[in-house]
Amino acid sequence: MAGKKKKTGKRKKRGFPKALAAVSAVLLAGLAGLLLYMYLKDDGLSTAVPVYEEIHAAVPRLDRQIRGVNRAIYESLYRHKTPEEDIRFLRVQSRCRQEHRWDFTELLVTCRRRVDVVKLAETLDNALRTLAPSVEFEKTALKEGQVGYRISSLGLETHRLILSRERSKRAVVKRPRVAIIIDDLGHDPKVASSLMNLGLPLTLSVLPYAPFSRSIAREALEKGFELLLHVPMEPKGYPSVHPGPGALLLSMKEGEIHTALRSILDEIPGVAGVNNHMGSMFTENRAKMGIVLRELKRRNLFYVDSRTTSRTVGYEMALDMGIPTASRSVFLDNDLESVAIRVQIDRLKGLARHSGNAVGIAHPFRETLEVLRKSAPSMSSELDLVPVSELLN
Repeated sequence: MAGKKKKTGKRKKRGFPKALAAVSAVLLAGLAGLLLYMYLKDDGLSTAVPVYEEIHAAVPRLDRQIRGVNRAIYESLYRHKTPEEDIRFLRVQSRCRQEHRWDFTELLVTCRRRVDVVKLAETLDNALRTLAPSVEFEKTALKEGQVGYRISSLGLETHRLILSRERSKRAVVKRPRVAIIIDDLGHDPKVASSLMNLGLPLTLSVLPYAPFSRSIAREALEKGFELLLHVPMEPKGYPSVHPGPGALLLSMKEGEIHTALRSILDEIPGVAGVNNHMGSMFTENRAKMGIVLRELKRRNLFYVDSRTTSRTVGYEMALDMGIPTASRSVFLDNDLESVAIRVQIDRLKGLARHSGNAVGIAHPFRETLEVLRKSAPSMSSELDLVPVSELLN
């Protein structure tokens, strides 16, 4: 009996590793199958934040609150079925105070009847109260049938809004024109191709030295897209925030900037112009920007100021130097929620209706691609989508 027990015990010892091995094999096979499925299912459209993208760093508290205000305003307008032509963007202005940078927005909304003003104001009041105490607003009666709002957060004015039953006199302008630039291309050829297949005249901006920048640039030029070089420039927070290979830094001497800039310009042939990648520190420096702009002028390239800082001198200097230039009006996808991207597209369209043209900057995200795809028919019917070179001053 003792011998039998001993023999049975030995079998258990030998059987346990075999059972463990079998279970492990099944788990590994399942994991491999799952990974294979995910690989085959993947359409190449990444939702990950780009490694070098400055504006997608940790979202400051003020930005989160501004997004909440934007949503409250737009949901109130949508709820009351306010026609888009009755929403006018009087200003979208970059502001900076201490460590805070934000876009101040001023809106004029016209209503058909006085009762519409009252009802919309009530809806807006309720929506804004849900954001208290982080967001404060002051409501005043400007004149008969007109209500004004001043909205602030952290003691900073972020929005000004006028609800009016009067039809304001609008300047007669041609059909509004909008340019949309897609930045940060070069890491994923599939998403680049998907953007080119939207049927929109997008302007594509590629990063230097990214693994697929050259092939994406070739495809873009072959398909007739306008191509920019997305020149990396030093941001605030450098070196913790790094703009990537080929970056132009404030520590560089004039000769070093020339060498770096010429090298990245030669890397991507066929570009029509340049816009800055990051650069919230570099674009505030007149001496350094002068070196860059003189080289662009020598090559007959235009400059688009991405406006990553309210103190940028790039646009102003380019104008003074006689370089064709444009300036970013709206970032479309700082917030990757679909509703937030749609809000930003509405802001872009509103600015274009008011001033005649506007420039939006977006990035190669799945969410952005889907919203652009769904918004394409309405944008094409309401305004002219053009390459950014058609909006240069």
